[in-house]
Amino acid sequence: VYKRQVDSLDRVWVSTNEGIAMFEASQEMKWFTGANGLPNRQCRGIAELNGKIFIGTWGGGFAIATSDAIYDENVNFTSVSVDEGLVSERIFDIAADDSSIWIATVVGVDQYVDNEALEVEDRIIGHTGEFGAGVFSSIIVHKSTSRGTEVWVSEKVHDDGGTLIPGGMRVKRFPGFQWFNTETSGIPSDDANGVAYDPVRDLIWSAHSTQGAASLDVDPRIWTHFTSDDGLRSNLGTSIAVNYTGAKWEAGTVWLSTQAGLTRVSPAGKVTNYIEGSGLPFERVRKVYVDDNDDVWVAFVERGAGRVLGAQ
Repeated sequence: VYKRQVDSLDRVWVSTNEGIAMFEASQEMKWFTGANGLPNRQCRGIAELNGKIFIGTWGGGFAIATSDAIYDENVNFTSVSVDEGLVSERIFDIAADDSSIWIATVVGVDQYVDNEALEVEDRIIGHTGEFGAGVFSSIIVHKSTSRGTEVWVSEKVHDDGGTLIPGGMRVKRFPGFQWFNTETSGIPSDDANGVAYDPVRDLIWSAHSTQGAASLDVDPRIWTHFTSDDGLRSNLGTSIAVNYTGAKWEAGTVWLSTQAGLTRVSPAGKVTNYIEGSGLPFERVRKVYVDDNDDVWVAFVERGAGRVLGAQ
């Protein structure tokens, strides 16, 4: 499992290497694969916009279906690929703003404007000139309490013809652009796997392959690092998420998925680890996600997905 998403109708979506599963409130499951028009069965990011479900795939671009149509298992998704102008069909993650979908790929960042009055190829806006030609592992769009709308991407270190190109974190503002790597800032590592926004404290959080997690107080450019020395179960962070409503978990609670369990960091800095035997069924956690209901969902490596039950 790669990602979970809860839509406006409280349906749970799960992306996997074999297609997309959707669970309705009745717990009835519908399964979508290439037979429904998915351009590739290996699915990654999921987002909802304007009554439509967008699904990023690993090798087929992204697919679109209207939310109402998905009640019919015979629905056919439409797809958008390099033929319509995408920079790459290998998508790591997608995110929605008020009018468009932002797409993080293995070579760059694109924006899809959801305007049916335009031809499909005219809906694609390339942003690789701004973000650079990187391997972008996750993407978020948010409205900062002090800086306005921002698009943040986490970027992995990548090999460009034998030369290692640093990753880190990049942000597009309206206007403006910044890149945070180990040469230009106090970020702990250039190999970043995930990004999340904490609106309670106006912080950006990042997950790293070898250095755990970090928070960034953006305006003064102050980084705070969290590693196994601070109590993390593992320094191999695969993704990160934040509770923001305070409905079921304290607002500002940070969750880090790792290859050795799940870690919760309270706003006061208390670290709690979940491993096998403590309620977590499997330790290899690929993704953690917080939905609008303040529920915390986890996706495991080749072992399905689950929800963290109840604040403790």
